[in-house]
Amino acid sequence: MSKASKRERQRVNREARREAEEQWLKRRRMLRVARNVAIPLVLVIAVAVVVSVIRGDDSGDGTEAADEGIPAGCVLDAPPPMAIDPANEYVATVETSEGSFEIALGPQQAPETVNAFVYSARNDCYDGLGFHRVAEDFVIQGGDPRGNGSGDFGYKLPDELPADGYTKGSVAMANAGPGTSGSQFLVVLSDQGAQNLGQGGPPFKYSILGQVTSGFETVETIGSYAPPAGDGPPTTEVTITSITVTENGTELEPTATIVPPTGPEATQPGASP
Repeated sequence: MSKASKRERQRVNREARREAEEQWLKRRRMLRVARNVAIPLVLVIAVAVVVSVIRGDDSGDGTEAADEGIPAGCVLDAPPPMAIDPANEYVATVETSEGSFEIALGPQQAPETVNAFVYSARNDCYDGLGFHRVAEDFVIQGGDPRGNGSGDFGYKLPDELPADGYTKGSVAMANAGPGTSGSQFLVVLSDQGAQNLGQGGPPFKYSILGQVTSGFETVETIGSYAPPAGDGPPTTEVTITSITVTENGTELEPTATIVPPTGPEATQPGASP
């Protein structure tokens, strides 16, 4: 082989080795970049998985979160046992973040409805709940443990409908149809609201709980927080701080034995009129 041919072959081999070395270095740099990206990404994914496991899936309807903090005995499979005397006089004082108002309850007309309300009030079941809905010149609505109009205390009450409809200041129970009232209640804001609530009756659709007899200015204040659309969540948050009940003028203490919860929380929507 001539020297020229040998040098040419050596040159070709050097170029081939140099090209192979450059390709190897290029692959090495790409692997280093991929490793530098992959490690933090794996760490981020691992942290996200751990956080997800700790917090749990939050893609549901919020029942668990919304029902946290409700005292034991408030969520029941069946209405609480009868513990009132329909012949006696019961008055509920509703304390809210906007003031208070009193309801003269109507046990003669709606004994099961009043009994359930008294039971829940005596055991602080309404404490911390809010008025989730204000309908302009119509009603204010509260008593939902979920705070969105879909909750109650688990049981359903029989209908105890008024014979003569409703008036300004009437307190009635929200429902999702016959035989579905529970914890949510409505306070009628005006004569026009009373007409609207009683529209189509008799028979009327909403069990009567009682009548506001004092502090109606508080009801009107809450009613003034109607949203721009005229019906929906109030523009100012309003919370029930407590409800106390008197029987013939004597304040009732919590029940001696709270009925234990024996089943799942209710999912039946608490409808709005």
